[in-house]
Amino acid sequence: MKNLFLFSLFLFSIVSYAQINLSGETKYKLDILGYYGRDANGCGSIDGLREIKATYADGTVSSIFDGRKLYDNVDFEREYTKNNKIVNIQTKIIIRWKNALGNCDGGSGDRIQDYPIPSTCYGFYSEEPGDELHALSIVSLPYVKINHDNSPLYLGDTDYLTITLPDNLDSEHYRWKYKVGNGEEHYFPDSYNNTPVLHIRGDQFLSSSDLGKTISVWLEMGCDSGDKLASGIAHRDTYLVRLNKIQACSNVWASCLHKCGYFDSQCSSECSQQFSSCVQNAYNEVIPYYENLYNSLKGQYQSQNSNAIQFTYMKTAPHITGANTQSATCYDTNNGEVKFSFERSLAQNETLNLILTKKSPLNNTYEFYTSKENLTTLSGENTTFKNLEPGDYRLELLGKYDGNNTYSDDPNYHKIDFTIEKPTPVSFDLSQITHILCFGGQDGIIKLTAQGGQGS
Repeated sequence: MKNLFLFSLFLFSIVSYAQINLSGETKYKLDILGYYGRDANGCGSIDGLREIKATYADGTVSSIFDGRKLYDNVDFEREYTKNNKIVNIQTKIIIRWKNALGNCDGGSGDRIQDYPIPSTCYGFYSEEPGDELHALSIVSLPYVKINHDNSPLYLGDTDYLTITLPDNLDSEHYRWKYKVGNGEEHYFPDSYNNTPVLHIRGDQFLSSSDLGKTISVWLEMGCDSGDKLASGIAHRDTYLVRLNKIQACSNVWASCLHKCGYFDSQCSSECSQQFSSCVQNAYNEVIPYYENLYNSLKGQYQSQNSNAIQFTYMKTAPHITGANTQSATCYDTNNGEVKFSFERSLAQNETLNLILTKKSPLNNTYEFYTSKENLTTLSGENTTFKNLEPGDYRLELLGKYDGNNTYSDDPNYHKIDFTIEKPTPVSFDLSQITHILCFGGQDGIIKLTAQGGQGS
């Protein structure tokens, strides 16, 4: 029996805490995606995409990019909060091309373009915004991550689920939801929503029929911009695939024209028709590429919901409220006693095991000592251990409710340490001797002082 309970205690130690206290991250993200090419007549060392700036609600302007992009992806991200939102994105492009004399001084100089950001949940896309900027996406969305290392979580019915997130988003993005198993999704009561902190006791939103089941909890942000971000990435990558296909068409066209004589208009016309057909095929061929890529990305970038945390819902075993001890009566006896008290009685179909362990003087660890098993009531006799040796003890609990484990491993409420004191040995000191005064007298005195024992 000793080994059985030690094994049970080991298995149940997997359940560490039945209250949940988690934190997380919240912020807005603004992504700018696209591709910058170059005009066929482009020239010089200063043309290209040169700057991207963000303007905030308070009027400040911050540089996102300051450099030069030619034939390169545009891929930038900036984070912000509700306290100072990004309201505008501005791009600066410098155009240069060769004039009729071959000098690189053609072009209209700087091209400044503003892209207003009207909301924190926003998506803009343009296939050809102009000036050699292609497949441009500007997307703003809320981001929420509930931090958890994927270790098992457990929530007792009288314990609290607490998720504390930074208050960086507008209240509309804080909509707490849960579901039991694979069942329907539910919103938490209104008083718990539109706030970054969820603090609720298990039995305030779950019922006894949910005990032993897996519960999922997450935050609904209610923004579809994540799909637009996934679409923007897919559009940009699809554009590059199509560009390569069209370049291959151009190479075939040039080779075809090279074979035609200078005055062979029919041959040139056929080459042009082949080129047009090749380009059209390039557009058609990338349609499934875009769809497959978008479908593979939209789950990764969705912004409707945060990640979900999961926990097992458990009934909480009664809390230990005290241990009333009586030490051994004599130095060499093992008749110590302890009586435990609890904050509630056992419910119907609920059982409890009281596991008493004793600290070993050899290795300073607690080892099984005795137990009371499958208790259905917590009467005085059931919660009393008698004939205990002097020493240091610990009471631990194991419980069941309707066939499921109850949570009984809270170090503050389901474990208690106590000591059965060992009385000191009784000793006597000869403190006074008075001799008799006369021969045959009986007036001599011997006085002894006793120490130790229990004082009775």
